[in-house]
Amino acid sequence: MIRVAKGQDGVVEIVVYTAYDFTDDGKPEYVSVKASAPALAAAVAVSIERLKYALATGDMIEFPGNLVATVNGAHAIGATTLVVTALPGPIAQGEVGRKLQNLDSYELELEMLVAESDAAPTISKDGTNETQSTIAGRGRSRFAFLAADTSALTSKRYAANAWRRNAGTSRPVWQGNIEIYDAGFQ
Repeated sequence: MIRVAKGQDGVVEIVVYTAYDFTDDGKPEYVSVKASAPALAAAVAVSIERLKYALATGDMIEFPGNLVATVNGAHAIGATTLVVTALPGPIAQGEVGRKLQNLDSYELELEMLVAESDAAPTISKDGTNETQSTIAGRGRSRFAFLAADTSALTSKRYAANAWRRNAGTSRPVWQGNIEIYDAGFQ
């Protein structure tokens, strides 16, 4: 859950992963890989369980601890080795990495709602895509909240959605909660 202090400036960061489809319960199924053996820092190959989705050169996979591996070469469905540029840190057996969505040429907008069923957002914020590694905007966007944005809000949990937009398209890419809490209380 994301937390913002009421009546204070703050920044919210959202990480957007590439979803392929939705599961039967309506949750996104992310493009992901699972390490079948440990890999050391600086390794250029990671043993993985059979790939369910194809990957391309330049795709970025985020493992726990914000460790991002950049895919080197095309990987077909069924591949069991993930070739990457040198890993920035170790990966443990069983760790799952998710493909970061390329947000280049998109704008992100964060909407906070009192309830998910609301027709109009309580707050709407444009995001700034961050630069990660050498590929701009890969998966991360930041939203600046000013003290005036939250000072009149009730301290509680709000529903939130992030939308990816460009000319002619609008797609939801993140859903969660943002808690507005009284400043001075953690």
